[in-house]
Amino acid sequence: MAIGRSDASVVLIQENLILAGGCVEQICPGGSSCFCNNVTATVESYLPLTDTWIQLPSMPSPRYRHAAVAIGNKMYVVGGRDVSDTLQQEVFVFDFDTKTWTTLAQLWTAASSDLVAVSVGTFLYAISGYSETYESLNTTCVLDTRFSGSWQCQKQSLMNHGRGDACGAVMEGLIYVFGGFSDKDWCSALDHVEVFNPVLNKWEDSTPLHKPRGDAACAVLHNEFHAIGGEKKDVTCTYDVPIQDVEHYDLSTNSWIEEEPLADARFRFVGASFGDAIYVFGGQGFFDNVTQTQPVLNSVMKWVDETDEVSSASTVGMIFGVLFLGLLL
Repeated sequence: MAIGRSDASVVLIQENLILAGGCVEQICPGGSSCFCNNVTATVESYLPLTDTWIQLPSMPSPRYRHAAVAIGNKMYVVGGRDVSDTLQQEVFVFDFDTKTWTTLAQLWTAASSDLVAVSVGTFLYAISGYSETYESLNTTCVLDTRFSGSWQCQKQSLMNHGRGDACGAVMEGLIYVFGGFSDKDWCSALDHVEVFNPVLNKWEDSTPLHKPRGDAACAVLHNEFHAIGGEKKDVTCTYDVPIQDVEHYDLSTNSWIEEEPLADARFRFVGASFGDAIYVFGGQGFFDNVTQTQPVLNSVMKWVDETDEVSSASTVGMIFGVLFLGLLL
């Protein structure tokens, strides 16, 4: 990527994987209590077919720890925080056809950070996350993007578990949310999974992850939901420890299957699928005791499912390869 970024967002529009915002510098004075002191509004698009990057117009203002969804040819950016740690109630909309940003007239007054956002048809669901004071939330809010921006939160069922730093995706019309952290125990990542039925307006617990994790990347590829990397705490609950573990959820058996691990452990990164591959972008690596920083990464990794029947590959296995800007696979 042109710059390293963590806590960003990514969506797929046409053949473009569009990344927006994020933290570009993370410092850890004294070796703990890391915080971001440089947040970006920049937007760039990755084209997997040509392995090239395109710079797009920046968001109206910087934010990170937000979420985004694509509905039609528009990208909706919700929640998150600015560099002063203030929650962002404005909803930004990027029109890919005109390459312009607008801001919805109505604020999302229930805004959270480190949330899950997904789309089902024209409906945008903003789920869980942290409050202004980092209370882990179990809320579900929905916005019908066909209208002028009227949020509905009070009529939506609450999750069974409050969480932030979780990840989620939609499969067969159901919303799956996994992992994260709770303010009830910051030292232990969560393994439980919940599934929401938008028609019934109901949350139910599902099969737990094999490896508890927060701040993971996730993507659906060939109707399999992949949980990629993420973080846990060290034994003293002082440092954020990135992990390499990857697993996917099999709908047919309601079970998790472990995959080839990441080549490089990372967390606070984002992922999206395109074709027969999942691409993950940026994030943070291990704490650097010399510089007292949590390095922000600009690298991209591509995961190819060579065992799927739609793939032209003849070998069996999963391959992780590291892509850097300018390297053609």
